[in-house]
Amino acid sequence: MAPTAPSPSLQKDDASYKLHFRMINEQQVEDICMELFYKPHTITLLTLSVLSLMYFVFVRDDAHPDSNLRVGVLVVVSFFLVISVLAFPNGLSVLYFLFLVFLLFLNWSQVKNFMYWLDPNLRYARREVDVMFIYILFHSIVTSCFHQFNGTLHRNML
Repeated sequence: MAPTAPSPSLQKDDASYKLHFRMINEQQVEDICMELFYKPHTITLLTLSVLSLMYFVFVRDDAHPDSNLRVGVLVVVSFFLVISVLAFPNGLSVLYFLFLVFLLFLNWSQVKNFMYWLDPNLRYARREVDVMFIYILFHSIVTSCFHQFNGTLHRNML
């Protein structure tokens, strides 16, 4: 076999490098988008919301007001998320912010009662194991929210 000449290396200022770069990065690709996810589904979402509301209204039991209160809060949150998906894309963060604002207006015993209402097993939790896990989880959420806010603040200042 005859030895082949070494291929010239492409330099960044070389015209063939620029042509090669353009050929690689500007290739046409086929459209793989599913049109179903890019069409508005407002009527479908409204229908599913009303049907789920009717289900929860007719299935509830009047003998358990605490359960009805939980289901009511769940349905209100789900309707808020449905409306927020249609109106603004970050509805979950707005809902979390509203929850934190709500907690600001409660005293410590009311916050504890609210947490017991959300999870009744907290009332029987041992402080060393279960409560510390919840404290660490809550602390990490608050810390990450603070860092997110701090980063957004500094990014906006730049």
